[in-house]
Amino acid sequence: MLEFVLANIAMLSVGIVLYLVAHSLPRIGETQTESQGFLERWVASEFPEKLDTAFNSFAGKFLRKLRVIILKFDNAVSESLKKVKSQDASTKPIDLFDKLTAPSDTKPEVDIQPKMGDKEGAPSEVQPKSIGKKKK
Repeated sequence: MLEFVLANIAMLSVGIVLYLVAHSLPRIGETQTESQGFLERWVASEFPEKLDTAFNSFAGKFLRKLRVIILKFDNAVSESLKKVKSQDASTKPIDLFDKLTAPSDTKPEVDIQPKMGDKEGAPSEVQPKSIGKKKK
């Protein structure tokens, strides 16, 4: 019960303090002087708007010119790549696998003879006779 009474007294005192602060706020605003600093005067003036307009104008012109320069560079690179491709197309491409692959006219010969000792007479293994070019 004691805690309840103490909590009520604390809430009542906080309420009274808030009432006194809210009641004195209008008097504080009346006595304050109108002294503005440099930054406050600068923000309230027309200068930031003029500065923003000038910056937007400069940025627009600069970005348009930069875009034209980038497009010219892109065209130069594209032309250079076209020249490189045309030079590559005129030369015969090198096939690195020519030496590794066997010519298509030669086929390996396969011996399908049954081995001795095979019970059913079927070939147990297939042995190629020769791989590579045929001798003519």
